[in-house]
Amino acid sequence: MTNISIVCKDFELTDSIKIYVQEKMSSLNKFFNIESDSIIFKIKLGKTTNKQSHGKIFFIDVGIKTPKKNFGCYEESEDIYVAVDRVKDELSRSIIQFKNKVISTSRREDKKIKNELRTSS
Repeated sequence: MTNISIVCKDFELTDSIKIYVQEKMSSLNKFFNIESDSIIFKIKLGKTTNKQSHGKIFFIDVGIKTPKKNFGCYEESEDIYVAVDRVKDELSRSIIQFKNKVISTSRREDKKIKNELRTSS
């Protein structure tokens, strides 16, 4: 079970929004090779202002805490569902980019060790 805490500011958190956010954020677990219990999602949903009648009025701020690295993203939109989708896409790109960086770094180190072993023989 993933640890997800959702805080809502300046509007009512309905069950449909809560379920939608939980499903989208839980789908990010596939990118991590660790137990989902050690991943903590902190999500803040809200409105920028109550008086604003048009434009980007909803926001979502997500923080993901993992044992190796913390990820975060903020998005504003006219629709809360669109904001959730954009945050999920941005977080998935960030996580994939981090994983690729870790893989390329380890491959580079492996090549370096292999070359050192060749030259010392």
